[in-house]
Amino acid sequence: MDEEKGLSIVDSQALGAIVQQMMNPIMETMAGLLRQNMEALLELSQTQKMQSDRLEALERQLRLNTPVSTAQEGYLKTAIRQRSEELLEKKGYYYELVKLQTGVDEL
Repeated sequence: MDEEKGLSIVDSQALGAIVQQMMNPIMETMAGLLRQNMEALLELSQTQKMQSDRLEALERQLRLNTPVSTAQEGYLKTAIRQRSEELLEKKGYYYELVKLQTGVDEL
């Protein structure tokens, strides 16, 4: 009976080694596939982040391109005209000041 027990222990150890030898290539292949899948998912994640960033930039640009109403257009035209007149007055003042200081008639 002891011999049967001893034999079964040896057989079970041998069987375990055989199973391990058979499973090692399968497990290595699965590990490789998991690594490849992880790399693919990381690339996909980076691509999605880039697309998300681009979409946000596009949305910001679209918000800037909102249509201007007629009232807003009139207000902007008036403000631009007034500022232009102010700048031209300043320019004329500075030209006159330079003419007086330098004694030159025309610049």
